Amino acid sequence: MRIEEFSIRQYGPLPDTGRIPLSNFNLFFGKNEYGKTLWIDALVKILFGQNSGIFERIDRVDQDPDAYIIIENDKGKKIKLPEKGDLTKIAGLTPSECRNLFIIRNSDLSIAREFYTNITDRLIGLRTKKICSIKQKLQEIGKLTRADSSGSLSDKSAWGSAKTKVKKASELIENVNGLEREIKEEKFDQLEEEVSKITGTISEIEQKIGNLEDARKRERYEKGDNALKKLKTALEELKGLNLEEMKRLKSKLDNYEENKESLSSQEPKSKFFTKATIISAVLLLASIFGVIVSPLPFLVYITVLFIASTIILGLFDFSFVIKKVRLTEAFKKIKSGASQLGVGGESIKEILSNIQKVDENLSSKGDAKIRLDSHFGKKNDNFEENISYWEQEIDVLREYKDKAKEVTYDEQIISQLRTEMSNISNQKEQMEKKMKGFGGKLKEVERKANEILQLEGDYLHCSTSIDLKAIRERLEDFIDKIKNNKDNVLEVMKIFEEIEKEEEEKISHLFGKDSLVSKYFGEITSGIYQEVEFIPDEKKIRVRFKDGDPLDAEKLSSGAYDQLYLSIRLALGEKLLKGNKGFFIMDDPFIKADIERLQKQIDILKKISESGWQIIYFTAKGEVKNVLKEDIEGSKINYVEIQGIFS
Repeated sequence: MRIEEFSIRQYGPLPDTGRIPLSNFNLFFGKNEYGKTLWIDALVKILFGQNSGIFERIDRVDQDPDAYIIIENDKGKKIKLPEKGDLTKIAGLTPSECRNLFIIRNSDLSIAREFYTNITDRLIGLRTKKICSIKQKLQEIGKLTRADSSGSLSDKSAWGSAKTKVKKASELIENVNGLEREIKEEKFDQLEEEVSKITGTISEIEQKIGNLEDARKRERYEKGDNALKKLKTALEELKGLNLEEMKRLKSKLDNYEENKESLSSQEPKSKFFTKATIISAVLLLASIFGVIVSPLPFLVYITVLFIASTIILGLFDFSFVIKKVRLTEAFKKIKSGASQLGVGGESIKEILSNIQKVDENLSSKGDAKIRLDSHFGKKNDNFEENISYWEQEIDVLREYKDKAKEVTYDEQIISQLRTEMSNISNQKEQMEKKMKGFGGKLKEVERKANEILQLEGDYLHCSTSIDLKAIRERLEDFIDKIKNNKDNVLEVMKIFEEIEKEEEEKISHLFGKDSLVSKYFGEITSGIYQEVEFIPDEKKIRVRFKDGDPLDAEKLSSGAYDQLYLSIRLALGEKLLKGNKGFFIMDDPFIKADIERLQKQIDILKKISESGWQIIYFTAKGEVKNVLKEDIEGSKINYVEIQGIFS
């Protein structure tokens, strides 16, 4: 896979580069501030597309470049970017793999250590880092002292001090077993059963008493509410009545009744005097006629006698008439007065009936007031304030309106129930005194169990033998869970240790005397080093001089270290590209090298180029141009001079 050509038509201040064909070794030279970095940024954005964000400081120009790159793949097919995707799609690699293999920026020939580990994993199936992470997680899950199969229960506080808690749980189980034996010997469980039954009976009695109390309050509410309603009804009906005038009217009615009764008792006399007056008047007329016909002294005397009797009898009869007239006038006045007071009627009977209703309302008012006073008392002697007070007291009882409707309050029954509950409670108290000696021990078990188990939102109580049994089971489950968990984790740990050992051994296939890494490193160093090897037990890379002496990679000079990781980069690249070659875009990788070292590094790149890898080298260093002067003049390399941004 190689880049055949590219063109940057527009990218920030860069001028149009035109079409730039590439060969195996390409040198792009431009002085500082001539736009070299922007050229590389543009190429990176085209190659990586949306994944270009993995590069630092890639957005010096806040736009996508108007450019293209044509890549020839290993089958000779030409692919134009960005139309046909990006480098990750063509190479079948991740953005990180492409970046670390093909792009060398900031004078860094080495590969990021994290990338090296991950890429090695991908090539040979090694998961050392992940296995290590899993083992550490297993150590935490199993609460082990070590992250290997030789670990035992840890006492680390962050993991709940598992070792100490298992020990305490075991000791507490022994304590629980001892208490259970003691309970059996002292028949403590029977006392518990009796107390439990008595507690249930007390609860039932309390329920009955509660129902009776509810019934009492309901009945009190009903009586008070009815009395208050009657009182308010009576007050409403009596509203506007002048009770003082009503008393006078009743007095007049009493007088009227007395006079009427008296007149009725004299009715026979009245009739007698009326008849007698009529007879006397007739006889008077006859005697007057006799005197006119024959004025005899006898007749004159009789006439005078009849005149006197008629007058006397008439006066008696007239007095009865006058009384009747007065009684009639008195009725009219009573009727008028009754009408004005709102108790009018067409007859004395009707008026008396209406007055009786008023009296009944007054009586009802009095009865209701007495009842309310007896139930709730009174606030003071102000009638209106008392009504307001009674309303408040009744409203407090309103919640009992529909309670215990099937129950009738009986003072005798509630008294009997309270006596019964008192007797049973005394029995319970006596039994609990016998149990008190065990209570402290049970509470101590409760405290220790909760301290060990530390159950969130589920506090364990221990006051009975049943609770004691439940706590022992919870403690046994707790111990079994931790031990089983530990044993299972240790078994899994053994499996991962075997996998880890097998996987670490695989890495030796990437290194070794006949490996690509050793081949490239030997060629690059002109045979100074003949082998690059990986030591599984020490998890480190070591190189060997041609005389066989070993040296850890970390102890190499900076130049040799870069050469080692360039060799690894080449070997990994070929592995990832399945034996094919690729390209390197380099941004002044040897900027700190002196002229002698620079010459050697350039020679290495030329060898790499001759092996099939494409080199695209950007530099602002004149020494690089000078080193490659003969190759440039002999057209052995493709030389492109970067024009200034403002030229």
